[in-house]
Amino acid sequence: MPRTPTLLGGGGGGGAGLGGVLGGGGSSRSGGGLFRLKLSSPLCIAAVMSVTFFVYVFSNSSSSAIHQHHNHNHHRLQQQQQQNSRRFGGGASEHHHRRHHRDEVDNFEDDDELHDDAHSSRNSYHRNHHQEEEEEGGGKSNTILGRERTKKKGSGAGSSLPKSSVSYPKAKKDSASLIAQSCNGGNSNDDNNNNNNSEGEDQPKVFLVTGTAGFVGYHVATKLKERGDYVVGLDVVNDYYPQGLKRARLKELNRAGVHTVEADLNDQETLAEMFSLCTFTHVLHLAAQAGVRYAAKNPHAYVHSNVAGFVSLMEVAVRQRPFIPRVIFASSSSVYGLNTKVPFSETDMTDSPASLYAATKKSDELLAHTYNAIHGVAVTALRFFTVYGPLGRPDMAYFSFANNIVKGKPIKIFTGPGGSELARDFTYIDDVARGVIASCDTSEPSNTPSEKTAGKKKPKFRVYNLGNTHPVTVSDFVSTLEKHLGKEAIREYVPMPKTGDVPFTHADVSAARRDLGYEPRVSLDEGLKKFVDWYTSYYVDGKHSEDQNYVPN
Repeated sequence: MPRTPTLLGGGGGGGAGLGGVLGGGGSSRSGGGLFRLKLSSPLCIAAVMSVTFFVYVFSNSSSSAIHQHHNHNHHRLQQQQQQNSRRFGGGASEHHHRRHHRDEVDNFEDDDELHDDAHSSRNSYHRNHHQEEEEEGGGKSNTILGRERTKKKGSGAGSSLPKSSVSYPKAKKDSASLIAQSCNGGNSNDDNNNNNNSEGEDQPKVFLVTGTAGFVGYHVATKLKERGDYVVGLDVVNDYYPQGLKRARLKELNRAGVHTVEADLNDQETLAEMFSLCTFTHVLHLAAQAGVRYAAKNPHAYVHSNVAGFVSLMEVAVRQRPFIPRVIFASSSSVYGLNTKVPFSETDMTDSPASLYAATKKSDELLAHTYNAIHGVAVTALRFFTVYGPLGRPDMAYFSFANNIVKGKPIKIFTGPGGSELARDFTYIDDVARGVIASCDTSEPSNTPSEKTAGKKKPKFRVYNLGNTHPVTVSDFVSTLEKHLGKEAIREYVPMPKTGDVPFTHADVSAARRDLGYEPRVSLDEGLKKFVDWYTSYYVDGKHSEDQNYVPN
């Protein structure tokens, strides 16, 4: 089987937006045959082929470097083993010996599949290898997890992408040891931690959480750490919205003992090194380029982060065989598009996304189904419905509403056809976080197609909605916000722009209730009170004014 080009970017949740500033999300039940039937539709196939071709062209410059990494993994691991032996001592050396043996098995198992393109891959390696040697003579060096590496020209994000506060790749010299500490020796005992197929119910899990500087990622990582799991974060910390709040989240996580590597998922080498330092039992992919309206302005950023980034992460994950982690990722309620059947069920057709953002999330679900079918990866997609709460995203409508109400500025409330009210299934962050963690705890182990697993049942590809199940009109939402802020809003009702927003969302969570024990507990009144309590304390006396002055794209 020809290897899928390894592509690059970030990834993460969101939802059907309101004027591009309402994020959403959700989850669903096992896709089963119904989902596979949808995949076979000409529309789905055409859409995936179009997106895949675009991503391949967009990321073609990176594919040769990734083939180089795969074909010469043996040599690189030997070097890394020697360096880590000096840095960490015998324990790290033993771990890398185990990983080295495992990767030898990977390469052997992949030989037949890669035979057809092996010649072109090797030629690509030789070209890139000589180019790298030439650049090492005078190129500018960067540190990756404490190791020096040449930064190749043109490897950074394009000018159309949101800027990051760090150079690619970004990692401090102490990152390797901090990652090892975050795993808390998770790699030191193969019997206890490395084999996710024999993991006990009460045994701490080892998580890679992408998007830890983001809203949902921060809250979920915090709760995982509080219950005793091992957590390592990854986030590019771009400037899609002001970085002050992202830095505040990372600061709190750092205090809790969660180290975040600041790097783009474009950086395959950093990803591979992280996996070499920790044998992750779970990959929780919550990073993404969010926002519905911004997608119409900057589509490249969405394909780069949400589609290419997802493929990049999955490619690294499947190379961990026989210890492929479970993968749980944030999809979005936006995949339902202009669906008129309510409430939205996981078995509903999702072949007509209304925005480019929704199309990238639907693409992720299709790709996830493929990795599940081919590689036996246990994958769960979670469709979030308009998540709100403390430390939320400044680009979300409720956040900008609060900013303008406090400042005495008008707020724009979008209306549907004929002046109809828009409605959203607003879901409080703690309810979403509980649903995410429950999906992790109930995920089956991944199984790698091999002689040992022949005849074993493949883990299910699961999809779940995570919503509140009680849609609220935007006008009623604003009234509740006014009550807790103690100030009346200046309302302006305007027609909803044609940027991909939908008139309403409504989650059917019966599948999540049945399989995950999910039950939304927090009412809108209680949730907005908690948000306002945080908001007024965080922005007291003019502090953090950058976030308050932010105008969503």
